[in-house]
Amino acid sequence: MWWSAQWRKKPPNLTSKTDQENRLQVTWGRFSFAPTDLPFIIGIAIHILFLRKTRMRDFTKVVVAGVCALSFCFMILISGASSVSAQEASDGPALWKVSKGDREIYLFGTFHVLPYEANWRNDKLDLAIGRSDSLWVEADTEDQQAAMTYVEEHAFAPGDKTLWSYFTMDEAEYLEDSLKKIGFPAAILAPFKPWFASIQVSVTILVSYGYNPENGVETILRREFVNNGKEIQFLETPQESLDSFNDLPDNVQARFFIATLKDIETLEQDIELMLNAWLRGDAEKVVELMSQNSSDIPELNEAVLYQRNQNWLPKIKMLLKTDGTEFVAVGAAHLVGERSVIELLEADGYLVERQ
Repeated sequence: MWWSAQWRKKPPNLTSKTDQENRLQVTWGRFSFAPTDLPFIIGIAIHILFLRKTRMRDFTKVVVAGVCALSFCFMILISGASSVSAQEASDGPALWKVSKGDREIYLFGTFHVLPYEANWRNDKLDLAIGRSDSLWVEADTEDQQAAMTYVEEHAFAPGDKTLWSYFTMDEAEYLEDSLKKIGFPAAILAPFKPWFASIQVSVTILVSYGYNPENGVETILRREFVNNGKEIQFLETPQESLDSFNDLPDNVQARFFIATLKDIETLEQDIELMLNAWLRGDAEKVVELMSQNSSDIPELNEAVLYQRNQNWLPKIKMLLKTDGTEFVAVGAAHLVGERSVIELLEADGYLVERQ
């Protein structure tokens, strides 16, 4: 057993690849997943410890996918009215063309983790992909070293603190009981900060339902663009993705973890409803579902959605000043609703058209 109640700051050093695999297998002993099922890196930070026979490469990928995925499932299109162009439903996931003068780019709202059988491709999307010269995604899911370093330096509770130090005794008891009900070993979470624990639990459960970062839109698109000799670019670094969670005040992280466990019993149903709405291109329905299941933590929404939207805007605008056509694929939560990327672009005079 590679962890213990005394493990405060960092896990023991790994001496071999076999040790790495055994560590991960023991960590998530009650959850069974195929080793190659996950890859993505920090977005959903930490879903990966649960993979059976998972390699460290898979661990780092899932971490990032976790952050991205978690921001999607937890608050996808959180509250607020959408722009008119965003509300029009069509067949297939929502795709927009943004233009100014004779320059244009595509914006595609993605689902970061998907079940194997999900069919999200259509002729309009394939045409846009074929016309595009490069792909822009949120963060580099292949930067394994950056992800591992970040987790090592920022995911663990400081000093002698444990996860339970962030909660009152009554809250800690409630959380431990909640974890026990879903068969999740609470001791595994003890060394971590609440934001990281939230991601671990959410992504582990999500993957147990058959959702997999390897089937996620960005993973598939990235592979396709690379195979066609096209460039992959990023709107932010893995560190910046994770900072949106790690920089949250302690009390906000604590509320985040409580909300995660409170909503976990309905997660499968909620995600299925959102997935179906996303596959239909029914952005209005997705907004409705997210507002119903909002975490009601405005600080979280601000950091994970709105501030990142604002941070990406200059890069996206710059794409409309360069030669060629770019394809920008980010979580659907970032493209629809109040203060979305699309709303910000329209406010700045760009023409945004639903395809």
